Amino acid sequence: MLRRPLLLSLVAAPAWSAAGPCERPLIVGVSALGYAVYEDEGELRGFAVDIARRVGKAVGCAVEIKLLPRARVMLDFQQGGIDIVTSSLRNPDRDLSGDFEPYAFTGYEIVAHPKVAGQVGGLSGIESVPKLSLGMVRGAQLPGAIGPLIERLAAAGRIEWAVDFSNLAARMAAGRVLVAVFPTAVQVKLFKDGELPAHLRLLPLPGSPPLVIGMYFNRARIPAAQRELLRAALRRLAQTGEVQRIYARYLGEATTRRMFEAGRAAAGGLQV
Repeated sequence: MLRRPLLLSLVAAPAWSAAGPCERPLIVGVSALGYAVYEDEGELRGFAVDIARRVGKAVGCAVEIKLLPRARVMLDFQQGGIDIVTSSLRNPDRDLSGDFEPYAFTGYEIVAHPKVAGQVGGLSGIESVPKLSLGMVRGAQLPGAIGPLIERLAAAGRIEWAVDFSNLAARMAAGRVLVAVFPTAVQVKLFKDGELPAHLRLLPLPGSPPLVIGMYFNRARIPAAQRELLRAALRRLAQTGEVQRIYARYLGEATTRRMFEAGRAAAGGLQV
C-alpha cells in the first residue's frame, strides 16, 4: 500500500535562480496507478517516476517525488505547492496554472469473464445483455467516446462502482463483476500480480484510441526560461524513443508498441 505522503508547505518558492541551477529539489506530484506509480519494498517505482527523474537529471536538478491522492496532487499544483504533475490529460483548469508538454499515451481495455466475453464484444454489447453491469472506478479518467454509454448504463442502474482498481479487480476475481474497463498500465500490473485472475479475457475498447498524456510545469514556481528547459528535456526523451523504452520495461514491448502506434495515429502523427 502506498503511504506516508510527504507534507510540504504550499508557499510557492522558486526552484531556480535567474542564472539556472536548482536551489532546491523539484517537487513532482504523483498518485498510485498500476505500473505508472507503485511501491516496491518501500521505494516508489514506475514509468512516471522514472521519466520525472530523467527529466530532472537532464537539467541538473534533484527530483523529490510527492505521493498523494490524485485530487490532492491537482489541488496542490493549482495552489503552488507542486512543481510538476505527471501522467496528465490536458485540462483547461490546469492550463491556467502550468505549461503542458506531451510525452506518451494512456490506453484502455475491457476485462471480461469468459462466459460474457463473446457477448460483450465492444462495450456497446453490454446493453444487449440483460442485467449485466459494467465495473467502473469513481473519478477515473476515461475516453470521452464512451461517455454516452456510461451515462445510459448509470441511468439504468447498471454501473458497479468501485473505490479503486484493486477493489474492482477483487470484485472481478470473486465473480461479482463480469466486465470492466481498466487503463493499460493498471490491468498489466494487476494480471501480473495475480489480482486479476488469468482466466479473464482482455478485449480492445473500440472507438477509444489511446489518449495523449503529458507533464504540467507550474508557472508560479518555475520561471519561463527554465520551464522551457524542462519541456525541451522531456521532448528529447520522447522524440528519441527513450520514453517508449521506459514504458516497455514495465508493460512489455508488444503492449507498449501497440499503444504508442495507435496513439500516434489517433493524434495525427504526434511524435511522442
